[in-house]
Amino acid sequence: MVLGVQTNATTMQIRSAYRDKAKRAHPDAGGDPAAFRQLLEAYQTLTDERERRSYDERMGIGRTSTTMAPPGRWVPNDNFTGDVEFPNYLRDVTDKAWQKPVGPAREPTPEDLGYRDPAGAALPADVVWWWPDKALFAPLAHGPVLLTATTKGLVAIAALDGTEAWRTDLGAHLACPPVAAGDVAVGWTVDGNLHGVDVGSGAIRWQVSLGAPSDGGLVVSGATVVAARADMRVVGIDAAAGKAVWSTRLQAAASTAMTIDDTFIVAIAGGNSIEGLDARKGRHRWRVTVKTPVPLPATIAAESVWLSGGGRTGALVRLDRTTGALQGMADSGTAVAGMATDGSYLFATGGGPSRLRVFDDRGIVRVELALPNVCPEPAIGADRAYLADPTGRVITIDRASGHPSDVATVPFEPIGAPVLVADRLVMLARDGRLWAIAVGA
Repeated sequence: MVLGVQTNATTMQIRSAYRDKAKRAHPDAGGDPAAFRQLLEAYQTLTDERERRSYDERMGIGRTSTTMAPPGRWVPNDNFTGDVEFPNYLRDVTDKAWQKPVGPAREPTPEDLGYRDPAGAALPADVVWWWPDKALFAPLAHGPVLLTATTKGLVAIAALDGTEAWRTDLGAHLACPPVAAGDVAVGWTVDGNLHGVDVGSGAIRWQVSLGAPSDGGLVVSGATVVAARADMRVVGIDAAAGKAVWSTRLQAAASTAMTIDDTFIVAIAGGNSIEGLDARKGRHRWRVTVKTPVPLPATIAAESVWLSGGGRTGALVRLDRTTGALQGMADSGTAVAGMATDGSYLFATGGGPSRLRVFDDRGIVRVELALPNVCPEPAIGADRAYLADPTGRVITIDRASGHPSDVATVPFEPIGAPVLVADRLVMLARDGRLWAIAVGA
């Protein structure tokens, strides 16, 4: 056999054999692409219950329930559930950025493309590239590039193939995720300096001393970068020139990342003060004090501001965007894991039980989907939404039906929400690497 395992090999033995052989057979390690693909297909066959049964039938291998099996027969493994995770061998093969080998590919079957139970076995995802450095934050999609940060500064990566466009040393690591306004990328380093960098070339345009950042970080409104400082002030800065254009004060230092929609900002100060600001001049529109702290950033969907706290345990609190008045509460289970919006609907993930819920602007549940594990918020496309399961599953949800349309596995442990760029889904792995897989356009 290609994997060199016995016919009664357990799933763990098959996985171990595959991992050992793949390290030597992978093209990035000097292996033959055709041999590697043959190895991958053998692994996919023997770790998928349906494929393994079909292989048994073709090869004339019977399955038996006895512990002593005659030669050439499979011994069922009581621990085998069909729940397959793609192995983590790839992260150990090389530090060179991986790109998909050119060669014949296995064509998906109708069953591969149809409905699949998220808790069941899934085929490995179509990995397009990985970036081997260690990113501090999930990437920011800005046109054709992804902006991220290392311990030294900013990096721009081509979303299509994962190649670096430029890397700029800012002298210190970033305190919060970078933002981009027009052709300027802006990073705030832990030494209190704000840096404006040309998106096209990586050249530093300006640098200003702004002071220590708070957890509110940076957001962008048009050509203005809005920064939340540790001294409770929020400052609007012209991104082209690096000059402050307005400043205002919160009740306390921002305790979570600020949220912005067009020209409206929501800041959560000290966990309990929810403040709505005009992004053009920094003026307060309203301020609401809630009883219980809000641990996650607010989400603005249509005319509502959604909070993952402030009310009873597990509730989503909905405020009127214009006045800050309470509009109602919605049940999210025992905890909220993440929130995202397409501008009209709120997509909320949570636990107790693990699920995804989609709410309209009146707080009515339009879609509810049970999940095998608690996931961060999804990446939302026009027709599909994508969830990155912490066990390595990537679940594609058809927005029209609200059901999974595909489930694949990735060879790493994703953290945080995925980022959708055209037909690429980019995820941050726990070890800091960025990975891109191909998804439907």
